[in-house]
Amino acid sequence: MKTKMIIPFAALAVCSILCGCVSAPPPEACDLETSVQILMEKMLGNPQFTKNYNAAKKAKGALPVVCQSPIVNKTPKAECRSVVRAADDLVRVALFDTGAFEVKDDGAADMMLSRIVWGADGGIENMSALMNAVGGHDAPDFIVSGDLQQSVSSGGYPTYRLRLAVYNLKTGKIVWEGIQRKIKLQ
Repeated sequence: MKTKMIIPFAALAVCSILCGCVSAPPPEACDLETSVQILMEKMLGNPQFTKNYNAAKKAKGALPVVCQSPIVNKTPKAECRSVVRAADDLVRVALFDTGAFEVKDDGAADMMLSRIVWGADGGIENMSALMNAVGGHDAPDFIVSGDLQQSVSSGGYPTYRLRLAVYNLKTGKIVWEGIQRKIKLQ
């Protein structure tokens, strides 16, 4: 009796797989750096992103400027703060490495400003020249933001998901958004 029951279920399973009714097992989790690279590739290959990017590039007559908002730690773990800061660096470097943008590091603005202020008190820089240079920096066309959230895989071990979004600063609209799931943190 048991053999008679197993054969129809086995046939149904084979039929479901061949017909595409059952999805393949999910891919293995990947590390954070690989996940950022995958998201950058998805962004650059997205037709909606390409359309918006080309419009901004044409309007500017040069590479668009992008800045980054810090990635938000939405995990329940405070110790993930350092991982999220690392993700910030990975995203900024990946944006730079695309060659598609002039990348503006807003975090460096404070460092530059403190250098200018220090120069005003007798430092080696010419304060007026530095202030003119800082004032001449291009305003960003796009801003990248995102978050890291914890999830649990079917295997019961914790994995994470990284969401990144690119916004047009002139329109406030989303230019591209992507999510990389099944990230395993070291």
